[in-house]
Formats: sequence, C-alpha cells, structure tokens
Amino acid sequence: MRLLGALAHPDLSRALLVLAGLLSIPTPGCAQTGDSLAFHKAQWGTEFNFGFGFVAAGVLYFTSPTHAFLLDIGTGYARSSGSARSGAYSASAVSVATRVGTRAYRAFGRRLYRLTTVGVSVAYSRNESTQDTLRFNSEGIGAGLFADLGATWLVTPHLGIGAKAGATITYTRATFTGSFGSGSENRLRISVGDVALVGQVYF
Repeated sequence: MRLLGALAHPDLSRALLVLAGLLSIPTPGCAQTGDSLAFHKAQWGTEFNFGFGFVAAGVLYFTSPTHAFLLDIGTGYARSSGSARSGAYSASAVSVATRVGTRAYRAFGRRLYRLTTVGVSVAYSRNESTQDTLRFNSEGIGAGLFADLGATWLVTPHLGIGAKAGATITYTRATFTGSFGSGSENRLRISVGDVALVGQVYF
C-alpha cells in the first residue's frame, strides 16, 4: 500500500510527464531509414558515462540496425568533512546501480544520431555521517525506471562521442542506525536533468 501511495505523489506525476516528453520529441530529418545507419543486427558495443560525481560503463547488443539492448553498471561517491561550533563533522555517500533497457538510434545528420533509452534499474546506496560524538548510518536497496535522451557523433565507424540527459524514478527501502536510535523507511527519489558525457566503442 505504501508503494501505491508513493505512485500518487505529485512530484512523481510531474516526473512521469517529463519522461513521456523526452520520448515524444520528434526527430528532425527522420527521412533516413534504418538502412542508412552505421550499425547492424548482432553488433556489439561498449559505452562509458562520465557525470557529476558518478561514472558508468556498460555493453550494447544490437537487435536491429536501429535498436540495441543496454546493460550498464554505475557508481557514485561523495565525501565531505570540516569543523563547526558543534565539533568536527564528516559525511560520505556511495551508490551502485545496474540498469537494463532498450535504446533506439535515429540518424538526423551526417554521422549524428539521437539516442533514446528506457528501462529499469536496481540500486544500492549507503550513507554515513558523524558530528562530534553523534553518528548516523543508513543503507538501502531500491528499484525504479529511467529514461535517457542524448546524441552521439561517430568520429569513426567504431568510435562515438556525445552527451545525454536523463530522468530516474527510484523507490528505496532503507534502514538506519545512529545515536538517536534505529529504524527503517521508504524513500521515493525523483531526479530530472542528470547530465553525462558519453563515449562508445562499436565492434
């Protein structure tokens, strides 16, 4: 029932509209067909993503000249420390996410392609923080949906570079412990506008 309540969250509704908008953007110059693409069925590729505070790597398998299956793993890490009137403090956060989805390629210029990717993800996160004698730790496992919209330029038939922006919706079950006790909670995280540089190698 908690999950059904989360699905009614107004921010989730807005995020779903953004996901739908990303997928409905028309492709200029779409007169080119799949035969004009540089890819072919049963082709393999690798992809690397570099964003703010995270990196990801994955594999691509083409099921047709215009569509590919994507599997990638991404990690994120952040750490901060300092001092305040209440004492020294430090905090760290680490996350690992696996995504599975399908990608559509659309040619809209010489060696230029639009990338549209949708799929599901599973993520693990852990956060730790201390301030003087106070401590707080939490970890959780979640699942959700994602959509990416980007573009790539084929420098050569085997090398592509580009960028993408994405949106994710993740529902996480988390547990926490600390100086004030322990417990569990459900979290709904909505992220829109995640940006990354993308590089691909095609075989």
